[in-house]
Formats: sequence, C-alpha cells, structure tokens
Amino acid sequence: MFINAARNSQTRGGTPTEADYYVRGYALEFGDGSLQTKQRELALFRQMLALNPRDPKAMVCVASAATDVASVGLAAGLSNEEIERYFKEGRDLASKAQELGSHNPWVYEVLAVYARYHDDYSGWLQNSKAWLEVIPTDPVAHVYVGKAYLWGGDVRRALPFLQKALDMDRSPPNWEQYRYLEKARFMSGDFGEAIDALQRERTLEPSSPVVLAYLAMSGVLSGDQATARAA
Repeated sequence: MFINAARNSQTRGGTPTEADYYVRGYALEFGDGSLQTKQRELALFRQMLALNPRDPKAMVCVASAATDVASVGLAAGLSNEEIERYFKEGRDLASKAQELGSHNPWVYEVLAVYARYHDDYSGWLQNSKAWLEVIPTDPVAHVYVGKAYLWGGDVRRALPFLQKALDMDRSPPNWEQYRYLEKARFMSGDFGEAIDALQRERTLEPSSPVVLAYLAMSGVLSGDQATARAA
C-alpha cells in the first residue's frame, strides 16, 4: 500500500506535502535495509519535518530513521562520531515528541535502542516495556523486552518474551530471534532446547562461528558428543 502511494506521490508532480514525504519515506521501510536506503528515508523524513517543525509525527519519523541509520552504520563503516550524532538526533527528537504527548510506538523503540547501545539497562527495559504496552502484537517489541532481561541476567523472565516473539511472528523468523532464544536456553541450562534453536538458526546462518561455538558447548554439556564434534 505504502509503496504504491509513494509511486503515485512521485508521479503526481507539484510541490510535495508532508503526506508525500511521509509515504515516500515510509515506503523505504520495506526496502533492502542498506545504509544508503536508510539515509534516503531519513532525508525524506527530514523534509517532512522541515514543513512542520512542531509536528510530533514528523519528529518520530526522523527519530526512527536516524536511529536506523546509526544502527546500520555500526556494521557499514560509519565513524563513531557519525553514529553517535545520528543516535543523539533520534533520541532528542523522540524525547521531544514524547513531551508533546506522542505515544507512537516508534518513540519507545528509539529510546530503547538508544539505551541499549549506551549501556543503560534500566532505560532499555523501561522503554521496551512501554513499546510492548502500546503495541502488544509486535514480535520485535517482545524480542527487545526479552533481550533486555537477558542482558540483565534474568533468564527466567527473558525466555517467555523471546519464545512468544517466535510463536507470534507470521513471517519467517530471522536469525536474531533464534540467536537470543538459544542464548537464553543455554544460560538456563536447557541444552537440548538450545541445540534445537541453534539448529534452526544454523539454517539461516550456516557458517556462523557463534552458532557453531554454542552448538559445540551445548553438545558437550548435554552429552551429545556427535553434535559437539561436528560443530
């Protein structure tokens, strides 16, 4: 729907409106996820915000896109200074939108991601829970709450959120969902379940040394020597 709306917006001509910039930017959410695509999305949302600098929705859009650029930039070679600049832009705009009364789930997502990458455990957990409260059907929000508990060492609380994210996800699960579930299973001492999750993750990341290392450890600790040797 948004992709078609974006195409219509671009072919219509004339001076773009806030709505035009919104549909064009949001359509890129469904793109390839590359740094270049995320930067294009951010540029469109910045133009949307420029038309109405007091619009909380535009603030949240820029905040989310800037945070995505920062997150993708970690693996794409951006400098630490550039990454931190994008992170702070996202945090500041999300906080401002929140002050103006916005309860958009992206507000809490941005603040949770910022807290995660800045070793703020309480901020990560608090904002992840708020995100989940606003949109309880979002598997990613469940993953974020689960990851926060896992990072804090509370495996018992982490497991239900991570498992539910997998159970409710209608799309093919990505490697990250299995990654944190298998870590939680491993940390809880449930090595058989950890091996099952690891084998599923391995179909998505067949050459991952992290997956192989966890498989080897789980195999040894569960007495499955064949799995351990193969890994």
